[in-house]
Amino acid sequence: MSTLPLKRRVLLSWAGLVSVLMLLSGGAIQGQPVSGVFELRPGVWIDSQNEKAFLMAPEGGIDCISLSDGAVLWQSSQALKPLALQASNLLAQVASSRPGSLNLAILSTDSGELTRSLTVDVSTEAMPSVDDQLGATFQVRTELGETGVTLAWSSSSRVVQGMPTDLAAARPQVREGAVLVNLASGALSEIAISRRLKEPQRPLLEGDQRQSGLVEGRQFLSADGQNISVSQRVTEGASLKEYRWSIYSRSGRHLGDLETFASYSPFTVSANNLIFETRPFARRGNDGEMEQEPLKIRAVSLSNGVELWQAEVRDTAYRGPYPP
Repeated sequence: MSTLPLKRRVLLSWAGLVSVLMLLSGGAIQGQPVSGVFELRPGVWIDSQNEKAFLMAPEGGIDCISLSDGAVLWQSSQALKPLALQASNLLAQVASSRPGSLNLAILSTDSGELTRSLTVDVSTEAMPSVDDQLGATFQVRTELGETGVTLAWSSSSRVVQGMPTDLAAARPQVREGAVLVNLASGALSEIAISRRLKEPQRPLLEGDQRQSGLVEGRQFLSADGQNISVSQRVTEGASLKEYRWSIYSRSGRHLGDLETFASYSPFTVSANNLIFETRPFARRGNDGEMEQEPLKIRAVSLSNGVELWQAEVRDTAYRGPYPP
């Protein structure tokens, strides 16, 4: 298998973006690593038991990084987007060579070695791309099960017009389907519509879902369901420290606070480190020029507030140009 050369993520300071305020009593608070695997955000899967993250590399391919220090453990050019983790297998989407064919790869989570290549007929003229196109998206969701991984795909396309002249063409054309993938054998089985994926739980906790005994604010569940972030707006107007997240364990133990510009982002806690997403944004640098920050995953220690690492993630959203 051909692999990209190993490298370490460059650690950059994030002054003015993140301020971690520790409110400790009786010594440092130790978070509890969570067993199991889960999707932090599309294109980023976490194996918290082995302290690994698998993510879409911005230049193409997949990076496996250490959750403790951000070191790149391996890189693979055999696939583009992580879709699911099960046992020692990583199911991933591969660049499509022709419309109607969803290409998949099964990689070893230990080395990134390609073990199997699969193709799913998605019965659509659309190209199953990991990147959104103007008026076209191809989405893949997965759900882990005892007999394999349920993979559900959805293709949506429409004609994007600056001044709509054809209302019928402007309506989205949607096709969907699902298969069961056995990662050990590579076997594929089509699944009936009634057996497709359940809707994921919304991160916002409301009503009886809210946990008592925490600070006031909107409560959000972590991606693995093991922690809660309470979000409070602490400044008015656009600010890089507009919101404070108070991070708690499900038992109600306060782990630390984070000040940032977003009211919520997908997050988890691993070995007392906060792992979270920051969406693309712009800020003014010391020279007065605007600086663009890409989509990233960041890690901050909840013991001392130090940013441990950051890793850029491939941004698959379509951001223009648009027709006049």
